[in-house]
Amino acid sequence: MARQVQDHLRATADAWGDYGEAGRSVQRRLAALWEKDFAPTYDTLAEYTDVSSSIGPQVTWDEVRRLVPEVLENAAHGVRRINGTAADVLDYQSTTPVTVVAVGGDKLSRGLTLEGLSVSYYLRTSQTYDTLLQMGRWFGYRPGYLDATRLYTTPELVGYYVHITRANRELMDLTSAVARAGGTPKRVGLRVMDGVGNLQVTASAKMRSTKIMTVSFSGTRVETLVMLTSVKALRRNHAKLEKLVAEILPYGEVPPDRREGIGDGFFREGVPSSTVLDFFTGFAVSPRVLAANPENLTDYIRAQNGIGELTRWTVAVTAGNASNMLSLPGVDIPMVKRKTITGHARVQDGEFEVGVLVSPIHESLGLSRERYRRAYERTVEEFRKNGREKKPARASGESLRGLRDPEEGLLLIYPIDPATSKVDVPAEVHGLPALGYAVVFPVSDRAQKVKYRVNEIFLNNLATAMGDDEVENEDQ
Repeated sequence: MARQVQDHLRATADAWGDYGEAGRSVQRRLAALWEKDFAPTYDTLAEYTDVSSSIGPQVTWDEVRRLVPEVLENAAHGVRRINGTAADVLDYQSTTPVTVVAVGGDKLSRGLTLEGLSVSYYLRTSQTYDTLLQMGRWFGYRPGYLDATRLYTTPELVGYYVHITRANRELMDLTSAVARAGGTPKRVGLRVMDGVGNLQVTASAKMRSTKIMTVSFSGTRVETLVMLTSVKALRRNHAKLEKLVAEILPYGEVPPDRREGIGDGFFREGVPSSTVLDFFTGFAVSPRVLAANPENLTDYIRAQNGIGELTRWTVAVTAGNASNMLSLPGVDIPMVKRKTITGHARVQDGEFEVGVLVSPIHESLGLSRERYRRAYERTVEEFRKNGREKKPARASGESLRGLRDPEEGLLLIYPIDPATSKVDVPAEVHGLPALGYAVVFPVSDRAQKVKYRVNEIFLNNLATAMGDDEVENEDQ
């Protein structure tokens, strides 16, 4: 492989200086690559303040073209074989910049970091999370060259890393929650999203003590308990809400008999799923929001749309008792007050977390009196089975979701007032709400499922909590 790479670079260097068609062809290809990829990538990154310092000054193709012959010559002479038997080594001690093309196998894929790396061709694969993560540790990127950094790989590996990243983020969030609660892995069960296709978490021998648990959004309620407070996030999400309200304003209002006890707010029914999907697309959420991440939600909704479910939605913008108002065309309601976990969120935190977002009664929005009655009876029966003498104050969320039509979803939006909720936000966005949302999914026998690897402690905790945890919350 190293010989083939060297021969290709030598041929390209020779062709560049050719005044015939071969030389013109190489120059046209590289010029097209610059215009279609590198130039627009620089412009895009320069717009983001959080990464703009990681890119250098902008250059033109004419400036780059003058340096291409020298770089090609250096690259052709700089091919190095990096493996356990080759004599080639990478010398970074020289004071002169070095152009190197490192070609290797096991040694490169087992944690060798290449300082100043700019471009990678990554083809070697594996079927386990841990090995793939280890093989991705050679990203020693060159400071100031973020716009010129490239990774070329296969669609299969891209799919693997996307899946592993989601699983890793979810596991990190779960671990952080355990740490905040003062728990330890000995007492708190852990789970990690299982692999797809041929991909698996780790070698089978290392998973002997785990079990596979299959879950889905069917019959669940997911919500954003962590909200961003940056200027960009607040403005973006406010614009998303403003657009949503304008689009659903002409739809029918939820009748009074199907929103009893809900309180004030803006309520619409029969909203098409495309409008809800558009609201989620581009909505800014914290990386700590996992189950309710817009990407997860849109994937599930589209999958269910494909089988004729979740095609219509009831949408609510709830009112609260905060001193500040949410004022949009067609909507003028008090914002919502919520208590934060920390007591007071600072601007520099960039986000805040609430203990409770959803008012339990809101899950009944859109259901008929008859369906609510049946849901309440189911809750009473659950209380009786669990030996609880006191009658429930209301129907549980689980029973309500079991009686919602599989074709209908429920979107609850909570415009939280930062001032009343003791959340500091930048001065530029005073008066804007921090938007949280909850999505209520009906029970579906055909729901898309996700597999998890869980340990015995997780299963034991789940068995203990099942059946009474949510009912207790509803009764508070």
